[in-house]
Amino acid sequence: MDRSRSWRNVGLTAVGLAAAGFALRVAGLVGAADGVAEVADADPQQRLPVIRRLVREGPPAGRPELLRRFAELDGGEGLATELLLATIDLDPAGADAMLEAYRGLFPDSPFLSTWTIEARLKQGRVDEAVQIHREAAAKVSDEVVRRGLLDQFTRQMADAGRAPEAYAAVETRDAEYVFRLLAGRLEPGAGYGPERLKPEEASTLRALVAAHEARIGRSPSVVYHLGRADEGEGRDEAAQGLYGEAMRALVAAGCGPGPAVDADWDRIRNRRINCLFRLGRWEQAYDECEPTKATFDRLCQLLEEAGRVDDVEKLAARHRRRAPDDPALAFWEAAVRWSRGEYAEALPLLDDYLRRAEPPRERARAAMDRKFRSLVHLGRLDEARAMVAPAAVRRWPEQALWGMIVAAKAGDEAALGLLMAEYADTRSTDGAYADEDLGPLLRDGPFAAVREKFPPPAP
Repeated sequence: MDRSRSWRNVGLTAVGLAAAGFALRVAGLVGAADGVAEVADADPQQRLPVIRRLVREGPPAGRPELLRRFAELDGGEGLATELLLATIDLDPAGADAMLEAYRGLFPDSPFLSTWTIEARLKQGRVDEAVQIHREAAAKVSDEVVRRGLLDQFTRQMADAGRAPEAYAAVETRDAEYVFRLLAGRLEPGAGYGPERLKPEEASTLRALVAAHEARIGRSPSVVYHLGRADEGEGRDEAAQGLYGEAMRALVAAGCGPGPAVDADWDRIRNRRINCLFRLGRWEQAYDECEPTKATFDRLCQLLEEAGRVDDVEKLAARHRRRAPDDPALAFWEAAVRWSRGEYAEALPLLDDYLRRAEPPRERARAAMDRKFRSLVHLGRLDEARAMVAPAAVRRWPEQALWGMIVAAKAGDEAALGLLMAEYADTRSTDGAYADEDLGPLLRDGPFAAVREKFPPPAP
């Protein structure tokens, strides 16, 4: 259950809540045994565990009165809602009495239907949950509010493992929206990463796709998600074929690759690239997955991660003939030189890349780091030192290591010790020992005092 409810009206501040609890105890209106004073005195971060313990250990018959006391104590729905949700979660069978008490206290709460649906799903009364949502949505004239109820209902049903039932429950006008919402919850990394779906996720997705296709026909979205199910079940050949079909359907609908990135196209293209790469057909991916520049960058990343630097070089040469103005060329040609230890040859390519306008952030990060380390490997420490930025203006975590690398290379133990202490203030020094350039220097260099104060991690 999502606890990040920004809507919550907590009522009193933490100080006011504690003061109210104290006043009630002095007046004799609240006894410590009923838990109200305990909640009032608790640190704000500890109130929910206290409330959940009261539900587990207290008598069910006393919960409605506790709900009333909580509402009086904080002057709003906040604590009472926490108590209701804890009851639904820990004792679904006892939720109905609490829902009735909550309705009596907050008859106009916009969340009554949401909490009731939560209880019905916990109780296994799915048909009733669906009916409650339909009745609540029918009473709403504001489309924004209606869509909010739909979002919440869809999430609740999906969390309860009832995604197909959630889809079946919605009106046709909401079918595509809800289908995408449910399918998207099954996709790790929003569908962009290399991860496959788990078998149970693929099975759920296949059921959703079948229902959606029966309702609206074989749309690009249906075909794409059929591919996701096949890919999740290890059928990369079938999946890449379906992704290709979805891409052709988008082109036919006027939604193909263009100057502006289309999220659907980009996601499908990436998934097809992943499948073709695993099938050993990266050349086909380069030929068929537009836009070429984005596909080139993605393929180079996959090849580099697989340690296939010769193929990166081969692809870069091919891409230079096709798109000689692509700024990413300089980065990946530098990556080839870098991986082979040819730092002098890598440097001008990295500088060329960094001079280009608006490089992707992650590539710029890697380019800066490789430029710095190239300078260090070439013994050009003054130039490397000039790249070291103060902590206040560092953009990336690895920049915190740069000053230590320069100090260690220069043999300056005093400077290294100060920088190591600064580093240790915010993170574990294990990261320094794990760095490919700094780690060996720390372990084997003439820095006994640094190692004594900041010992290396156990092997």
